[in-house]
Amino acid sequence: CLDEGVLQCQSNIERNAQDENSQTNWKRETGRDAVIAIVLWMLVVAGRSLTMTCLQTTLDFWSGLHIVLFSMSTGTLLSACHLLVYLARGMKTVAEHLVFLLCSSTAIDTADIKDDWKIILACMRSTSRCM
Repeated sequence: CLDEGVLQCQSNIERNAQDENSQTNWKRETGRDAVIAIVLWMLVVAGRSLTMTCLQTTLDFWSGLHIVLFSMSTGTLLSACHLLVYLARGMKTVAEHLVFLLCSSTAIDTADIKDDWKIILACMRSTSRCM
């Protein structure tokens, strides 16, 4: 899933979201999303662990291993989902910046905007292939 196109999207997004306010909002939103995802992940793993220990009278090696493997697999899935949300929010930021440029400027350089839009479309294709 993490082909070169997806990994290149981040640098393209950072380069095209030239407005400092846009980058700050993007990083704040993705940071908030990461914190929420980690808290939810911890609650799910803790709930699963608590349920397993309540159902069993003793905690043996295999049940401990099961909890560890469960937490690793859900953590991996959560990381992949966060990457996709991170890229989607970045593409939204760049699209908002392009719309702002189209609405606010009188002298529009359409070649630059077309190039930026092609970059966004390439990122969208790479991200959708991951899904």
